[in-house]
Amino acid sequence: MNDVLSKETDFSAKDASTEPNGTSIAKGDLQVFMREVSEDGGAFRIIRNSQMAIIVEDIQGLEREDFEGDAERAKSVSRTSGQVMGTLNYIHSDVLGSDRDDKISQNNWNKTYKYHGLGALVTEIPILGDSMQRLVDVETGKEVEDMNKEVADKTTDELVKYYREKGYPSLSAALQERAIQVGLPKDYIYGDEEGFNSIVAPSAKTSYGDAVDDTRNAIGKMAP
Repeated sequence: MNDVLSKETDFSAKDASTEPNGTSIAKGDLQVFMREVSEDGGAFRIIRNSQMAIIVEDIQGLEREDFEGDAERAKSVSRTSGQVMGTLNYIHSDVLGSDRDDKISQNNWNKTYKYHGLGALVTEIPILGDSMQRLVDVETGKEVEDMNKEVADKTTDELVKYYREKGYPSLSAALQERAIQVGLPKDYIYGDEEGFNSIVAPSAKTSYGDAVDDTRNAIGKMAP
């Protein structure tokens, strides 16, 4: 799932249909499938937590050399993380936004989201640093559960805005914190030229926004 959502390859194409694990599916089809499955809050949480576990491991696996030079490894992790998070966050926003007039349905969704899975896949990973913990909290933990209680009168676009303000910045902060942990100098991390803000962070922001738009378009084509 992570590969299909985050790579440019069309895994439904003939020459790629056996990659990465024998699955033949286009990204848009997977996004639609995820949206349909996510009508069940527990199922959505399992999907979200499994993908966040990969993101957290990828970020924590970055070393100093991955940020240096053209930073291809760090940029790759930031791109794939942004793609997956943008997809998940749009689906979450669409489910809650479309159900905002159905209090019973929404309450049931929130209940199953809270009690199925409980973030086990993520909480088993040793978390390095406050920003990494913040990323997990925003994406899988109590903050999302609290948000679920407050969305009865919010539209999908308002929820997408919430995630742009809380979700994407938490990803950028986690990447920045990893750069600090591996010993990158302050001028690289906080400077305006040839550093984190000009090389690594834009990859996460662009891919996150692209994923939101791609997922919106794919879900918009779903049959009513």
